[in-house]
Amino acid sequence: MRIKDAERNVLLDYVRGIACILIVLYHYTQRYNELFQNSDGWCFRVPWGYMAVATFFVLSGYLAILKDESSTGLKTYIVKKVIRLFPAYWVAIPITFAVTFFYLPSRSVSIKAALFNFTMLESFVGVDLVDGAYWTLANELVFNAFVALVVVVLNKRERIPYIGLAWIAALIVFHFIDRKSLLFAAVGKLIAKQYGHMFVVGADLVFLLHDTGTTKNRIVTGASLLLAVVYQFLTFGWGYTTYFLVSTLIIAICIMVHNRGIVLSDRVRTCLWPLEFLAAISYPLYLLHQNIGYAIMERLRPIITEAEWIIVIPILVVVSVACLIHYCVEKPIAKKLRRVA
Repeated sequence: MRIKDAERNVLLDYVRGIACILIVLYHYTQRYNELFQNSDGWCFRVPWGYMAVATFFVLSGYLAILKDESSTGLKTYIVKKVIRLFPAYWVAIPITFAVTFFYLPSRSVSIKAALFNFTMLESFVGVDLVDGAYWTLANELVFNAFVALVVVVLNKRERIPYIGLAWIAALIVFHFIDRKSLLFAAVGKLIAKQYGHMFVVGADLVFLLHDTGTTKNRIVTGASLLLAVVYQFLTFGWGYTTYFLVSTLIIAICIMVHNRGIVLSDRVRTCLWPLEFLAAISYPLYLLHQNIGYAIMERLRPIITEAEWIIVIPILVVVSVACLIHYCVEKPIAKKLRRVA
């Protein structure tokens, strides 16, 4: 079955939903045991689940560049991003802080640090994170700043393959220079050291699979993708590189299938609805799941003897709260966002 280009690629929602599951399972089955010295000998663990962060970063780069924002004014662009990123985040902070303060003091931060977290700049200045998962937000801010500068202000969207190639080259150079200097740390933050190439790969997919461009552009895009793989290996080794390649290939296939107008039947979509649901609530779920889940698991650990089953209750709790934030905060604000757009 074929249709004209749909506005939303539901296949990418399935990818996002699976990535969300992997990250939650990593924190609950692997990271929890590491942090709290749990020696119960769990059989079910997902030690590689953290790699799904790469999926989110590639998707972020792709979706950020897919829509041409060159005609959007800088003020409007900033307002749209603030509305998208901050409301759910501002709700998640006090909830997580309260839970850790009363039930998981080992993971709690000071009130001063919690208040600074509201700026989303904590990772740039070394302030403690209310939740460990917030480290990715600094990278998202860098990505959005890149789009604001290159696409919105300079109106150079068509030059992104070249700028992306230069970005990855800079990351590779920084991989081999003195890591102890303050300058390295500052510039490293600004170029999203370790993860900037993932955003560039997502942006490259737009020019590789959507925009026809020139042969030269395609060569530059190909070189950028190749360098990204090299940098991924230099930074993370073969295991994570393999995941990165497979994940990016799956995303590319989903894009190509969507571009050809192929859609899933209603029956298949009904079966896969849980993944669409998780994709919809993925942002508040990501913000909430880690420390709150740990607090619940620490309380349940003396009670539940069947070890792995301990993760079911925190999953149900954080999914429920994330659902409330999505429908009571994100969706109403999204309606206002459409008026801004």
